[in-house]
Amino acid sequence: MISLANALLLGGLVAVAAPVVVHIAHRRRTRTMDWGAMRFLIEVVTRRQRQMSLDHLLLLAVRMLAIACIAFALTRPQLSFRAAGLGDLISRTGRTAAVIVIDDSLSTSAPRSDPAFVTMKRLAHAYIDTLRAGDEISLVALSRLSEPAADPIFDLVGAHEYIDRLVPTAIASDMPALIEAGVGRFSRHMNPHAELVIVTDARASGFSVESSDRWSALRGRLTGAVQAAVGTRSRPQVILLAARHEHPRGNLSVAEVAIDRTLLPPGRPVTIIARLIKDGAQPVSAALVRLMINGRTIEERTLDVPGDQSRQISFVHSFDEPGSHLIEVAVEGARDALAEDDRRSLAVEVESVLPVLLVEGRPGTGLDGSLGLLAAALAPRNVAGATGSGDLFAVSRVGADGVTERALSHARVAVLGDVPALDAEAVSALERFVVAGGGIFIVGGPDTDRDLANRFWSRGGDGFLPTALGAPKRVPSAHPVTTAASHPAVSAFAVGAAAALREVAVSQYLALTDLPPDLERILELDDGNPLLVTRTRGRGRVALFASSLDGAWNDLPYRSAFVPLSRSLVGWLGGNILPPRNLIAGDRLAWFPAADGSLGDVTAQGPDGQTLPLMRSAWEGHPALVSAPLTRIGAYAIRTGASRRPIWFQVGLASAESRLSPLTDAQLEGILAGIPRHDVADPAQVSGLFTIAGNRTHELWRWLIAAGILLLIIETVITQVQSKRERSYPQPATGRPA
Repeated sequence: MISLANALLLGGLVAVAAPVVVHIAHRRRTRTMDWGAMRFLIEVVTRRQRQMSLDHLLLLAVRMLAIACIAFALTRPQLSFRAAGLGDLISRTGRTAAVIVIDDSLSTSAPRSDPAFVTMKRLAHAYIDTLRAGDEISLVALSRLSEPAADPIFDLVGAHEYIDRLVPTAIASDMPALIEAGVGRFSRHMNPHAELVIVTDARASGFSVESSDRWSALRGRLTGAVQAAVGTRSRPQVILLAARHEHPRGNLSVAEVAIDRTLLPPGRPVTIIARLIKDGAQPVSAALVRLMINGRTIEERTLDVPGDQSRQISFVHSFDEPGSHLIEVAVEGARDALAEDDRRSLAVEVESVLPVLLVEGRPGTGLDGSLGLLAAALAPRNVAGATGSGDLFAVSRVGADGVTERALSHARVAVLGDVPALDAEAVSALERFVVAGGGIFIVGGPDTDRDLANRFWSRGGDGFLPTALGAPKRVPSAHPVTTAASHPAVSAFAVGAAAALREVAVSQYLALTDLPPDLERILELDDGNPLLVTRTRGRGRVALFASSLDGAWNDLPYRSAFVPLSRSLVGWLGGNILPPRNLIAGDRLAWFPAADGSLGDVTAQGPDGQTLPLMRSAWEGHPALVSAPLTRIGAYAIRTGASRRPIWFQVGLASAESRLSPLTDAQLEGILAGIPRHDVADPAQVSGLFTIAGNRTHELWRWLIAAGILLLIIETVITQVQSKRERSYPQPATGRPA
C-alpha cells in the first residue's frame, strides 16, 4: 500500500491542469487569414493535420506527467508491501505505547506434548524485539489482574525477563476482563502511538463468546471516538498473537464432586458423586479413579470412558467424627491433554447438631402450635421428650417476642411460622442474621399480616422476605411439582420426589407477586403458581413457603414427602459455612478470628506443604485473616490453637478451562466486528507487521523527482523535434479565397 507523509500537499496536483490551460489558450489565439495565394496549399496541410495533432497531444501528456511527478513527490509517498495473512502493515510514526495482555490460564498448558504457552511466550518475545528505546511497555497477566495497576516501563530487557518468569496458573481464562484491563492501562502512557497486543491460546471458552453485552462494551472502547485515528491511545492498534492449536483428541476432567445431603451427620452413610466430563473423541482406557478422604485413599476403581462421553461415579462413605473433612476424587493414567483437571476436591463440615430457632405465630408444645409438626420432622426425639436426644437438629421454640439478637446468635436457621408481625428490633436482628450468613425459612398462614410483611419484611425487595405476599387463594385441590430437581432442598428424595409430591393436596395459599429475577422456584403448584421459592440475601439464604405447615391449608405434614423435604431444606439453609471453604482459583482464603475477637495462633498451609501467608484484613466487613489470591489448585489447611486439627479448604479449577475447543474465525469476527486488527500465529512473522522491519517500505519521492526531470528532458527533445517539423510544413490558412 502507499502512504503519504504530507497528504495536504496533494493539492499541488492542481498544477497538472496548467499545460491544458496553456494549450487551450494557445488554440484560441489562432488568427483566421484570407490569403488567396495559399488556397492551393490547403490540400497538403489537411494530409499533415493528423500528425500535428498527435504531436501536440504527446507533448501535452509529457508536460502533465512531469508536473504530476514533481507535485506527488512533495507529499513524500511511501510504498509498503502487504505481508501475506497479516493485514496492512503498521506504521510507527512516533514513540510507541505498547500494552501486552497475556492469558496465563491453565488451558495454555495444553496439550502436554506441545504446550501453547511456549509458543505464546515466543510470540511475546518477538513483539518486544520490534520495540525501540523510548517505547513504553505495560505487561498485564491474567493471573495478576487483582493487583494494583503498575506504571509502564521502558526497560526492554526487563520486559523479556517478565515474560520468561510467567507460567500457566489455575486462574480461569476471562479474555473480556483481560482486554478491558489492557485498554485501561493506556491512561498511564504518554507516547502517541498505541498498540494493544493480545497474547492468547485462542480457546473459545476463554473468550466468552456468548457474553455479547461485554463484547459490545469492549468494541465501543476499542473503536474510541468517531474522529479518533487508528493507532492513538483512544483507538489503539489491535494485534492478536494467537498460539493456535487444533482441538486435542481427548481430555478427561473431574468436573464436580458433590454429596447427596445438605447436612452431614457423623456415623451415617453419605453418597459421594463424581462427575467426569470427556472432551474429544480419544477414549480413556485402563485408568484408575481414586477416592481419598483427608489425604488417605479409601477406594480405587478402574475406569474406561469410550468416545466423547461423560461419566458419573458414586462412592458411599461414613464420616466417624464431626468437624472439617476433605473429599478428593482423582483420575490417574488418563494420558489426556491436561493433567491438572484430573482431580477435584470438596471441603465439607460434618455436623453433630444444627441449631434451629422456630418462631411461632401460635406458640405451642409437642405437635401443637404453628410449627409443631415441623419440629417433629426435624427433631422427633426432642418433641417426644426423649432424654439424651440424638437428633441432628437442635430445635428451640419461641413466640414472636422471642426473636432477639441473643436467640439468633445460638441458631444457624430461623423459621417464622405464620407470624402476624414482628417489632422493629426483631426485623433488624433478622436482617443482620441473614446478611451475616444465617438461613431464614418463612412459612405463610392465615394469621400472617401481609401488609406489614410486605412493608417491613420485604421493603421493596431489599429485606429478608424473598418476595411480596399477595392475597390468599382457595383452590379445589392443587398439587406441588418440582421445578428445580437438582436443588439441594429436594435432592434428598429426588428419585421419588414427583410421586411423593403428587400425594400432597393444597387447598389454600398466598399468591406471590412481584417476583424478583434472582428468585429461584423450587416447587410450584400444577396451576403454575409458585409454592416454595428461595433467594440469596447478603451471605445468607432465605426460603418462603406460600402455604402453612400446620395442616390447615394443605396436607403436606401428613405425607411422606414432608420429613425429607423439611430436613433437606433446613439443612441447606443452615449449611452455609462462612467464609466459604470451596474456592475457585483466584479467590482469597479467609478465616474469621476466635469468638473473643482475637486472631490467635493461626497457621495456613498450601498444597505444596509450604506455609501460606495470611494478612490481617477484612472479609465482607468482618475482621479476618486473608490470603493473597490463590493460583494453585488443591487442598489448603488452617490450624488453630492447641488442637492443630486441620480445617480444610480447597481451591478448584473452573470447569470451562477443561473445554479446549479452539476459537473459530467466525466467532472471532463476531466479537471483534468493526475493529481493525492484525493476527499472527508464527513468531517469525511478528516483525513483518511493522514498517521498520527489513526493507518492506520504500521512499518514492526520489524516484518521482528523477522521473519528473527525465520527463522534462523528454519534453525539451519533443519540442525541438516538433518545432523543426512544423517549420517544414506549410502553414494552414482558413477563410475565403481573396
